Amino acid sequence: MPGRAVTAGAAGAAVLGVCAAVAAAKVGSASVVSVAGLGAIAIGMTERQAERAGGIALTGTGSGPGCRYVRPADRAVRAELMLTGGRIARVDLVERGLRTSGGVRVGDSDASVRRRFANLRVEPAKYVVGGFFEEVPPRGRGDRNRRLIFETDGKRVTYVRAGRLPEVRWVERCG
Repeated sequence: MPGRAVTAGAAGAAVLGVCAAVAAAKVGSASVVSVAGLGAIAIGMTERQAERAGGIALTGTGSGPGCRYVRPADRAVRAELMLTGGRIARVDLVERGLRTSGGVRVGDSDASVRRRFANLRVEPAKYVVGGFFEEVPPRGRGDRNRRLIFETDGKRVTYVRAGRLPEVRWVERCG
């Protein structure tokens, strides 16, 4: 029947649309890190919610309500996720790979961070002589408790942290 073919076609298109949205949400090596999270994985999600939203498995050590780290089982996704109180608090980039929302990656020049982001809050690094912590101020009211922080050795970006306060400012990770 023609009516059924149209209905089935519409249903098929809807299913394809959902599949495309799920495929687009999968976290991968092209995902972007921002104050909101890592691709479809949002700051504030539980580990299980993050796995479902990102379409990936997470691996890590430790358990319980304290602070711990997990990372995507797919090593092409070079990020670590800090969990505090059972929820994702920040995303850490420790090696070259993923880009931030401003296009900066670990290994990029310190000058590129300063060109791409206006009004940076710049402080001397805690442990690296000649290095800096370069903090991007929140853009809007919704981001007032979120930050993007670049750690540099004075020449290159060595580490990136993105997430919520206060955890995003913890230099010693969970320590």
